[in-house]
Formats: sequence, structure tokens, C-alpha cells
Amino acid sequence: MKIRNLLLLELVFIFSAFGMEAQSLDFPMENAAWSYHCSDYPIGDNSSFSKQELVGDSLHNGIAYQNITSSGVWLTGDDSGLIRTENKKVFFIPKDSLNELLLYDFGLELGDTFYIADYHQIYGSSQMVLTQIDSILTDDGIYRKQFYFSNGGTTWIEGIGATYGSTTYPWYFFSLSGNCWMFCFLQNSTSVYRGTLPMFNQSEYDCNGLIMTLEEIEVDNLLTVFPNPFDKQISVNSSSSEPIAKLTLFDTSLRVIGSSQNSEMLMLDSKISSGIYILQINIGDFRYFKKVVRK
Repeated sequence: MKIRNLLLLELVFIFSAFGMEAQSLDFPMENAAWSYHCSDYPIGDNSSFSKQELVGDSLHNGIAYQNITSSGVWLTGDDSGLIRTENKKVFFIPKDSLNELLLYDFGLELGDTFYIADYHQIYGSSQMVLTQIDSILTDDGIYRKQFYFSNGGTTWIEGIGATYGSTTYPWYFFSLSGNCWMFCFLQNSTSVYRGTLPMFNQSEYDCNGLIMTLEEIEVDNLLTVFPNPFDKQISVNSSSSEPIAKLTLFDTSLRVIGSSQNSEMLMLDSKISSGIYILQINIGDFRYFKKVVRK
């Protein structure tokens, strides 16, 4: 009798856990933001951070949508437009378009075929088959479904979107020219999902991009950056025994403005706008950051 009761308890636990993993989660329709890091292929100096967020209601042909904006976009152009959900499906109207596209279908089951709109197809077949579903525990303590497809491209996370490309431009096939990876999804200004950035030190990034700790900023006794304000070049003097491996200049949107390898000087385009920038200095295994100003 005790063994039978224990087996029943185990079955209850298993089915409860499965039920938690299999719960349906709606795609957000307000107070949501997605952050991405994009870089050329292979990962190089031409990189940027981009962000998409929902910014209010809109009515189109008598149907309610949410406006979704994009900033700091890179390869995909302007990813903004109108977005709505219906029966686990997510529909999208790109900016300057009247045609509604099926963006996601979180109601798919194993073996189902998803047809890719021409707007989102980079190359290859116009359809893909759902080959695997598992779950991921997100920061809000909820298990969400992950969807994997036969093309070997992007992965969907239920209620969040694509982990590769952008929210409104999922790259169903890996791009030949570059990569964009989602590293953060915020709901009500709270982190729900944090992805990984291939070939980057994940501890250096948060939902706003580069993390600059006090230890990294307060290095006046080690580094001197001049001139500051700068014009067409920035130089760095270092008291470290190791040479400077790389200098990278970011704007306030964390887009790369310029970089140099194995040099204490960074030459810049004279067309750079006046304002505040962030200089990243690589020395050995460490990275330091300095705020600099363009005249």
C-alpha cells in the first residue's frame, strides 16, 4: 500500500510539473522591450545594440494593434510596425506596408509546418517543420516552451519571440552577412529572459548593454586618456606592464563608432557628432571604460 501511494504521489508530481511546463503564455501586448546585440560575421568590430519596444495602441482596418518601435537597428533596417495576437498567433504589419504577416504560431505541435512570409525569408525553403519542443525556466519563475525547426535557424520562446534576428524580423535561416542575438527581454521593466552572446563575456552585459562597474571606471591611476574632449583622435597612456590590445569607441546607444588593434591611438572620422562617448580599453584579460567627449 505504501509503495502504491508513493507511486501515485510521483505520478501527481510528474503530471504537475508537465502541466507547468506546458502552460500557455500570451505574447505581450504592452510594457515589453527586447534587446539585441548584432555583429558582422565572423564576430568583428562592426557591431551594435538594438532595441524594440511596445509604445501604445493603434487601430488599423478596425482591428486593434500595438505599435512596436525599433532603435539602433543594424542589418534588418527598420523593424517597427504594428503587432497583434490572436489564438496563440502573432501577426505583424511592417512599417510602410498594408499586408499583415504571420510572425509566430505558439500553438504549433511537433511535425507541424510553418510557412515563412517572403518578407522574413533570407534564402532557402519558404517553409519549415517543427522538430522539437522543450522548456526553459525564465527569470519570472515560469517554464516557457522552446520551439526548434528543421531549418536549424532561429529558436522561438513562447510569449517572448525569436532568439535570433529580431522580434519582428526572425531570421529563419542564418544570415551570411551577420548575426543578431537577443540577450534580454523586459516585461514591466523587469528582466524575464537573458540570452547569451556568442564569443562575448556575458558578465559584461545587462539589459542596457555594457556593464561598467565602479572598478572598471575608477582606473585613473592606471590609464590616462587624452585629449578629452577629443577631435579626430584619442590616445591612451597606460602604466600596465601589458600592452593595449584594443581600443573601441561606443556612442550612448552602444554602437561601435571606431576601433584599433594593438595601438595606443584611435583615429576617428571627423564627421562624428559632438557629445558623450564611451571608450573601451582592452589590456590583457581586462576591459576598462572611460567616458570621453567629442568637441
